[in-house]
Amino acid sequence: MINLKEQPVGTLKITCPEVTASYFMPVFLGGFARKFPRVSIELLATNRHLDLIRERVDFAFRVGAVSNQDFIVRKLSTIQRVLVACGGQERLPGFLFQSSLGGHGVALLPAYVCQPALTAGRLIRVLPGWDLAPYDMALIFRPIENGEKS
Repeated sequence: MINLKEQPVGTLKITCPEVTASYFMPVFLGGFARKFPRVSIELLATNRHLDLIRERVDFAFRVGAVSNQDFIVRKLSTIQRVLVACGGQERLPGFLFQSSLGGHGVALLPAYVCQPALTAGRLIRVLPGWDLAPYDMALIFRPIENGEKS
């Protein structure tokens, strides 16, 4: 990205977990595109932790512990997780389907993802008295070096 004092221009490369790409990125990127129409976004949705330097990634959304001291880390939220099972013969789309072993198994999912299906009865909570430790969502990025264009 160049010329941040005026209208930003260039490509912004972002990586995030697949569930983040499905649930948060459409709204975030839509708003960003309206505000900065001359910036193109390259989104890498993967559950693997990419090497941000080698892959030339500008921003990474990460879940869990982040310990890289070469980057700036900003905690965004804490995410609750629940253990759920898909009831009956219903098959759920996307990663819910894949995570729950073909629609009939057990999956560990972020609460915000499965809450609508729990409320509707399409999923049931397994071991409801057992709470799992939450994990953090963080944004990580490189600091701008002296002489580097911002």
